[in-house]
Amino acid sequence: MIFATKTEFLSLSVSRLALAVFFLLLPAYAHAQDEPQADPVSTEAVDSVDQAPAEVKVFAESIQSTPQTPPDPVLDSSPAADQAASNSDDEEDGIVVSSIPQPENLATDELIDESQKMAVGERYPEALEYALFAVEQEDSPEDPYNPALIEPVMNLADIQEKLQLDREAAESIERAIDLIERDGGIYDARLVDAINDAGRLLQKSGEHERAIGSFHRSQHISHRVDGVYSPDQVSALELMTRSYLSMGNLDKANSAQNFRYVVDLHQFGRGSILSVPSMVKLARFKSGLRLYDNARQLYKEAIQITDESLGENDLSLVPLLLGLASVRQDQRALRDYHSARHEQQQQDLLLLRYDRRPQLTLESAVSERKPVAPARVQGATHREALEALSRAIQIVDDNQDKVSVAHRVAIYVRLGDLYMTKRKKNSGIATYRQALKLLDSESDEQELKERYFGRPRRLQYKKPRPVPNGAGRYTNYDGTFAEASFVVLANGSVDDVEVVASNAPVPMRTLFRKEVRRSIYRPRFVDGEPVATTEHLREEFAGTALPANATPAGD
Repeated sequence: MIFATKTEFLSLSVSRLALAVFFLLLPAYAHAQDEPQADPVSTEAVDSVDQAPAEVKVFAESIQSTPQTPPDPVLDSSPAADQAASNSDDEEDGIVVSSIPQPENLATDELIDESQKMAVGERYPEALEYALFAVEQEDSPEDPYNPALIEPVMNLADIQEKLQLDREAAESIERAIDLIERDGGIYDARLVDAINDAGRLLQKSGEHERAIGSFHRSQHISHRVDGVYSPDQVSALELMTRSYLSMGNLDKANSAQNFRYVVDLHQFGRGSILSVPSMVKLARFKSGLRLYDNARQLYKEAIQITDESLGENDLSLVPLLLGLASVRQDQRALRDYHSARHEQQQQDLLLLRYDRRPQLTLESAVSERKPVAPARVQGATHREALEALSRAIQIVDDNQDKVSVAHRVAIYVRLGDLYMTKRKKNSGIATYRQALKLLDSESDEQELKERYFGRPRRLQYKKPRPVPNGAGRYTNYDGTFAEASFVVLANGSVDDVEVVASNAPVPMRTLFRKEVRRSIYRPRFVDGEPVATTEHLREEFAGTALPANATPAGD
């Protein structure tokens, strides 16, 4: 652990000390900005919403962007970055050395404040120096449990973590926890943040079981201090969810998010506009876990509340309608996934049989496996998705002075794509023409026109699964491929399919050609009209196919 006495700091100049710390921490500092990647179905740790109704409206508008909406080319300047650059320029001119107060001349609270400002400007080595000075000022052998040490030690832990000194940060947090417990007891409310920080560091190191234990303790303290529905426990629930997801325990992760939602409802009240952001967050989480029926109900409730609170033509409805429309398409993909999984399980059973495993017969294998139930769709229909997207378009058209052309076009294209996949091709082409008309009205949006309509875009295609190459034979498709040339017609259909190159067996080439022929595209447009375009598709295959009437080798 890096430490220094107050006397040692005073014996060095600021510049020499900063240089020494920088070289000592160079490897960690080089990666100070790295952040762990989130799991595909993981959630972001977002604190409970406590904003006014007008601010909730701003929040809803801030999530209007869809994956199809291009990013804003205008880069926002960062005040922190500007300040850091300004400080850097001043340092070169020798100004900052004289303008920044020396640590030995500051009180503890001033040292903490200065270190936090330096951390905002990413001047972590200097921030560490001031944070250490703050601890030294309150620390003494005569009073090692001085309560005034709590804030400086927590601040030091924060700076150490930013410098990727996780072990040292964990030690500082443990000391802070000990100080708080001695000062206020084991149920002191100040323990909540400290214990969450300790658990988060365990989480970063992959110790999820211990991390979850910390989060449970933090949650228990919140219950004791402020009751079962204390909003202070939301951070612990979010962090707990991440660990459960990392461990693959989706049921526990789902339970944690459900309770987080209940906490928000208890705080804001069911039916309140303040609960809408929490509903949207939970709906996205449910979609990530493929719990689409639950996600649909949450989106529909959020839409109803927003209708009643802000009006039926408010822009806050747009992201909710887009979310509702996406659920149906995801449910369709899940149904295909279940079908493919069922086929693979049946194939696995046959392989067990024909591999002659005496301890596992085909009958016992079947009895041990649970049947694969088809994905439930219930009331989520294409009609519901079409109605949601159509309403979203009506809202953005009525508020076109507040919505960018790029965002409006993205919704039009999405609706057109849905029409095409439902084989309502005339409606799809008409919707694409409306999008093109919008793009033509804006001279600076020609790049979007090329992106959306410059070439055909595949909307629906099913990759062929391995098929047997004749009765009674195993077929290994590893390393095989097929390439097809075809024409995407003006209505998005495919014609003139020809397999131009392949090393796959004939049955697989035939199936590949069939699937290419059945695919659906968004056609290319020229001068506002769809045109036929020649395209190519290369598919790589892998896996083993075994026909049901195969006989074991050697019989």
